[in-house]
Amino acid sequence: MTFRAGAGKKRPEPEGKNACDFLKTRAFGADRPEPENRHGAALARRLPPAVGFRRMKKGGGRKMNGRTLRKNTAYLSLGSNMDDRLDYLRRALAKLRDAGKIRLTKISSVYETDPVGYTEQGKFLNLAVKLETEWSPFDLLDICQRIEQQLGRKRIIRWGPRTVDVDILLYNREQIDSERLTIPHPRMLERAFVLVPLAEIDPDLVIPGTGKTVKTHLQSISDEGVILWKKNIGEEGSGPFGN
Repeated sequence: MTFRAGAGKKRPEPEGKNACDFLKTRAFGADRPEPENRHGAALARRLPPAVGFRRMKKGGGRKMNGRTLRKNTAYLSLGSNMDDRLDYLRRALAKLRDAGKIRLTKISSVYETDPVGYTEQGKFLNLAVKLETEWSPFDLLDICQRIEQQLGRKRIIRWGPRTVDVDILLYNREQIDSERLTIPHPRMLERAFVLVPLAEIDPDLVIPGTGKTVKTHLQSISDEGVILWKKNIGEEGSGPFGN
């Protein structure tokens, strides 16, 4: 017996995960089960596999079984006040680039800032970063904390000296309040060493929950003790979006 797939008038073929079932039904008939003889098995082997990973058109993300893998936008604040402060910031940026699924899109200038909270310590160098990532906010937190550990961060005194500090300020427009992570960062709107670099890279960014831009929030606090120290730390380039 010979099975003929697609005989007669051509009908529109479905898209997505039901494509294989449609072809099998057209070949074997809607009211009959798929044959178990060697002819039916051979035809089944020639049917296309189930839909899996595929690229979207340019301008979109990627899709896995019909689900878009979104490139999320996050903003980070980096700081250091121990040893070679600029070197620690550069090494932290390099580790972010190397983490995979992260692309640094904007890096602010470096600002020298007075310490806040615990004042008996040296001045900080601070900058802000805008990035795209496929990581969840909690995965991104794990990456930031791992970078701090790799660069020798010791949490001995609250707000005390540190080799490097890597904080998540914002993640898309999400508001998160958990034991591990609070977004927006709970003290970012009080700190000029955070808002000044952030306003440099995205002054019109609206802070979730406030309805106000970074520039507007900065105007409501003093920027005393925040001095431009070095421009263009990110001239080396941000590297490709890793997978």
